[in-house]
Amino acid sequence: MYMFSVDGESDVELRLPGRVFRQKLPEWNPNVRYYSNGEYSQLDHALLYNVQGTLALPVFEPSGQSYVGFVELIMTSQKINYAPEVDKVCKALEALMASGSGSISHSFSLPLFFPFLSSRTQQ
Repeated sequence: MYMFSVDGESDVELRLPGRVFRQKLPEWNPNVRYYSNGEYSQLDHALLYNVQGTLALPVFEPSGQSYVGFVELIMTSQKINYAPEVDKVCKALEALMASGSGSISHSFSLPLFFPFLSSRTQQ
């Protein structure tokens, strides 16, 4: 299990998971080199393994009220349009939930990570 702080005084102290949790908004960066070590704790590993871009998406309950976690997509190329990758992840997670082998006991529509995400990623 991965644990992260949500108690930082500033967004920089929170790091990526904490910022997505606190703001309940996606965070995107086409090049992780723009982050400092304090902002992105995996920066050293990302540079070692040629990770370029990152997209962190909040995941909500079906009602949209309760935040249940986040999904981080990492890319080895700089991209501005993440819509195809987000769509593939959504379909894979939906298939997992439909098969009954997912660890979440209820199903929900994963393309609705965040209501305006698909329109933002296609711009």
